[in-house]
Amino acid sequence: MVNFKNKMFFFLFLAVFCAVLCSADVLEEPASVKQPITVNGDKVEYDPERQIVVGEGNVEVIYENMKLYADKMTVWLDEEIALAQNNVKLLKDGATFYAQELSYNFKNNSGRIIEPSFEGYGPWYGRGSEAEESKDSNYHVKDAYITTCDLDQPHYRLQAKSITVFPDDKVVAKNIFFYVKNVPILYLPYYKQSLKDRAMPFLIIPGKSDKWGWYLLSSYKLSLI
Repeated sequence: MVNFKNKMFFFLFLAVFCAVLCSADVLEEPASVKQPITVNGDKVEYDPERQIVVGEGNVEVIYENMKLYADKMTVWLDEEIALAQNNVKLLKDGATFYAQELSYNFKNNSGRIIEPSFEGYGPWYGRGSEAEESKDSNYHVKDAYITTCDLDQPHYRLQAKSITVFPDDKVVAKNIFFYVKNVPILYLPYYKQSLKDRAMPFLIIPGKSDKWGWYLLSSYKLSLI
């Protein structure tokens, strides 16, 4: 003979368990939902069949912690890829990149920037022929220079074949020439600079003496760690 009270308790327990299980699934679901890619501009057209958005004139793309601006923007929604052209500006990780063309993959947070210039990494400014953002959000800049001078033609710069920017951490460069104006002063095979240190690692004192003639006294703070 079945105990009625025990049977009712079993069904009540089963109902509560299922309700808790379903509510847990509902709570976990938003974590897997992707953030939308928002496109604004003077003129924005959407092709639903090809899943393409084309914006022209003061185009702005917002996605998670980044903002991308350009005169023209094409976004492939199914592939989550954007191509920005003309007067491009990328704001991300507290820094700003300027370029004429940029392609960006929102799926893996990687991009390619043509002829970039950048600012916002501590006191440093930079420019290069091409930059790539890797999946770990580091930037690799080719044929580039960095400087603390904010002029278009800086008084001094560190010119390198390769510069890697680790946001909020450091800048690492290889095969570097230290230039004053257009004159190479010093060669270094490797250079690392903290983005939190505003002090220039070079100290150059010009002068003239009867013994040496014109001279430049220089010192350099080397960091290998």
